[in-house]
Amino acid sequence: MSKFNLIVAEGHWSNHSNHSVKALFDLLSDLLRHNSHAYKYTQFSDPAAFDSCVKQLANSTHKYLYIGSHGSTKGIYGSHSATPLSYTKIKNRIPNMKGLYLGTCLFGEPNTLRSFVKETKLVWCAGY
Repeated sequence: MSKFNLIVAEGHWSNHSNHSVKALFDLLSDLLRHNSHAYKYTQFSDPAAFDSCVKQLANSTHKYLYIGSHGSTKGIYGSHSATPLSYTKIKNRIPNMKGLYLGTCLFGEPNTLRSFVKETKLVWCAGY
């Protein structure tokens, strides 16, 4: 059973529900790798938690990062009232990653995506 080289980092979507993208990635992992645990998953609430979680999970074999959470032009929010996760904080945490997908609103605009690729070792970066 091969593994995905993927880390999924997810913020808290709502104070009134337990919505999550984890089930989707479990299904994809099971369908494509015959193992629903072939990727790494973590949740974060603020920039310090993001930094700690991704630092712990990132290693030489995990080259792709999906960040799913609410966003704005200022950054990505792990929870509704948290300080946003900034461009610089993400850039500093992905020095050896090959790919980054920002499943967030507004933060993944074209100039930000181009900057990630230009200023890091990313081969590709996508988002919305």
